[in-house]
Amino acid sequence: MPWLIDGVFLQGDKEGLTDLPLLEPRPRPARIVHLVNPFRSAGGDCDDRTQALTYETMRRAKAFSADVPVHLTAVVAEGQQDCLPEAFDLAGTLDRTIDQIADLEHPRPLPLLFDILELGYRRGAELARQHGDAPEDVFLIYTNADICPMPHFYGSVSDLVAKGFDAMTINRRTIPAHPREFGNLAKMYAEFGQTHPGYDCFVFPLANFERYVRSDAFVGGDFVARSLLYNMVAHSKTMLMLRKAHLTFHIGDEREWSDPKFRDYRKFNVKQAISIFTSLAQDNPATEQKLVHFCQRHGEPFKFTSQQ
Repeated sequence: MPWLIDGVFLQGDKEGLTDLPLLEPRPRPARIVHLVNPFRSAGGDCDDRTQALTYETMRRAKAFSADVPVHLTAVVAEGQQDCLPEAFDLAGTLDRTIDQIADLEHPRPLPLLFDILELGYRRGAELARQHGDAPEDVFLIYTNADICPMPHFYGSVSDLVAKGFDAMTINRRTIPAHPREFGNLAKMYAEFGQTHPGYDCFVFPLANFERYVRSDAFVGGDFVARSLLYNMVAHSKTMLMLRKAHLTFHIGDEREWSDPKFRDYRKFNVKQAISIFTSLAQDNPATEQKLVHFCQRHGEPFKFTSQQ
């Protein structure tokens, strides 16, 4: 498939990683900061088996790609420091949730996306200063707490950055339900699974995040990712959207957020995405044109204009 728009390449249905366009090579990441948001389960347990599996696959992927400087980093809610996974750095604690700032029909204490990202960014900036790295050479990866990386994940991200891509979305593979035990990981890795259209893995440099427009979109509701996606489209030079790569997986395909009782969650996050679009496009015709073109070509469910 050709470029979706100028500066954004969408992987085609039959397009392998060796078929990606030739770009001007750039240095590999000086380091990668992988950010997650561990949380206490509804039963009050930090040792949720799905999350535990995620963090174990992250540790194994880091060990597998020992030549890639990877920092496993977590942000937790205030009072949940005991949920910090083993071998992870604590980037900070969250002091607010969406139920404190929005009137939702079924309020839940869910974190705000950019509160998480901001703390991850600060941790990445701190590491950059410690090691003398330029912000454009330190990459932040953000994934949901149920997204498991394959062992070759960090090496592949590093290779794709070196190829010339300065931002990425990586769609997961959905595999059949397995008992969530570490001893089953080999079988889970072997499952090729099915493609999934949702966005739950993002890669971008610290230098780009410095220019991102923030919103109050919250994690756990539909359409949350668009607030980040539109920022990435606006500020990247050569962005890659991987839809078919076998780099991450998710066990099963429960979609709690799709329950009709949470329709106001989606409405709220859509409003936040529109605010991001409007702020990015305001007084910047080139960015407005890029975003409008992206939304048209990508088949976004709403017709965004700078007049929203």
